[in-house]
Amino acid sequence: SALITGCIAISFLLQVKYKFRESHMRVVEKWSFGISTVFPLLSGILILVDRGFNPSTRGLCFIRSFPMICGKGPLPSMFPLENYETAKNLGEYCADEVDVRGSNSYLYGILFYVIPVITVLVTIIICMAMLFWSVRTQESRTSRWSVAAANGRDQKRVFIKSMLYISAFLVTWTPAVIDSFIIFGGLGQYIVIFTAPLQGFLNALIYSNLFQTLKAGT
Repeated sequence: SALITGCIAISFLLQVKYKFRESHMRVVEKWSFGISTVFPLLSGILILVDRGFNPSTRGLCFIRSFPMICGKGPLPSMFPLENYETAKNLGEYCADEVDVRGSNSYLYGILFYVIPVITVLVTIIICMAMLFWSVRTQESRTSRWSVAAANGRDQKRVFIKSMLYISAFLVTWTPAVIDSFIIFGGLGQYIVIFTAPLQGFLNALIYSNLFQTLKAGT
């Protein structure tokens, strides 16, 4: 969803600032869908082949250098086997001599998780800044003929939308990225699990004008 979010920001900029036509936007949409699909798929296959996925504390497999449920690694006391109903089965799994730990998991996490998320964040900020400046320039040119332009109505709207869009991305991805380096426990894990799936939901709230509709109805 991070790559899709970055592609959406680019498409907004192309439509508003550079006046891309519908035929051109269709090409952009195909490229956006392709990049957002192929990159995670290929990187996931690479990590899987190298055994870089291991059970994490979120209840799913993630890029980890060791199975977190085994109570090994930097936090040996956070997830003791006694906390699980299937302690015997987990004990057998963790005692398995088969190498299930990806030796390059840390590198993969940086290359295929942290760097893409940071790149998308920078892309969003640049696109929103350029979009805001474009609207501001247009309003400055038409301010002598339009009261709304003179008041900066559109640039205020674009600025608010841009800030909300960037904030939604930060709320969604910041806890997960931090958790990649500083493994949360307890409440922190619930925060990561809660915020990670919110990107699409928050984007829908921002661009559906729901807040303005509710404000107008009160």
